Amino acid sequence: MENILTLAKALSDANRLRVLMALMERPDLCACHLVDMLGVTAATVSRHMGLLRQAGLVEARKCGKWTHYTLCTGKLHTDTLLAWVRQHMPENEVIHADREFIRNRVPERMGEEEGCGVSF
Repeated sequence: MENILTLAKALSDANRLRVLMALMERPDLCACHLVDMLGVTAATVSRHMGLLRQAGLVEARKCGKWTHYTLCTGKLHTDTLLAWVRQHMPENEVIHADREFIRNRVPERMGEEEGCGVSF
């Protein structure tokens, strides 16, 4: 029962849903891009990502001083849940703006030691 509560908590915030949608658009995002896209502090992004990681929806890896996030795929429950989110998340102005942000401001690929280039 705790697993379903953890998943429900992870999906109960608009910013966490935005992150999941963004990671479906671009499978590798730096924490700095998420800070810029969401318009929140790095600490807030860290808290959101911690909840998504705890739920088993995202993975993190360190690249120098940056943290990059990817979706956890390959597990039936995760893949099913992410497909459900993609299908039921309404296409609204915020999601559209996030997609535009990703397309215009996030490089297609970043090297292992490459930073995101977002300045604060």
